[in-house]
Amino acid sequence: MSAALLVLVAVAVVNPPVVWLAQPPSGVSSVARVLGVLAAGAVAVALAGASGPILDALSISASSFWWGAGAVLLLVGARLLLLDPPEPFPVAARWPGWAQGLVPLGFPLLVTPALAVAAVAYGSDQGAAAGFALTAVIAATAAACGPGGRWRAAAPGARLLRAAARFAAAGLMVAGADLVHRGVTTL
Repeated sequence: MSAALLVLVAVAVVNPPVVWLAQPPSGVSSVARVLGVLAAGAVAVALAGASGPILDALSISASSFWWGAGAVLLLVGARLLLLDPPEPFPVAARWPGWAQGLVPLGFPLLVTPALAVAAVAYGSDQGAAAGFALTAVIAATAAACGPGGRWRAAAPGARLLRAAARFAAAGLMVAGADLVHRGVTTL
């Protein structure tokens, strides 16, 4: 898999428009965004780098995991394609400013089930490079969020963001179908 294709898959997995739309209404401070990027990036790199031992511990071959990971990506993509993106997280008001980098920005907006299975699946094939590609997209997404919840459902351009989220979801489904195909053909 080429580096460009790996970055496109990473964009589909992270789905920046969904992150922008679901950001807390008050926004996330710069310190919190850095904390969220570090946490999410560490998870992505760790999962991709440790994909071999993870698969060994689960007694699963890489091709079997590709099949299952592809199914997860297909389901997550279908959900995002058919349903509206999530609403902003109201729980963020309960967390101090720096902790909003962990919840909701880091977990569950950046580190999702799709990111976890993609990091392990692509990590088993590409090594830690898959984790670094995911981390680069995570960092770019968080940097573009900016302070203040400017991407609200009623904001101008929110309709375009919802369309972009669905386009990325379709890309996620293509990545999932590719993983299923690779898993089935290498069994």
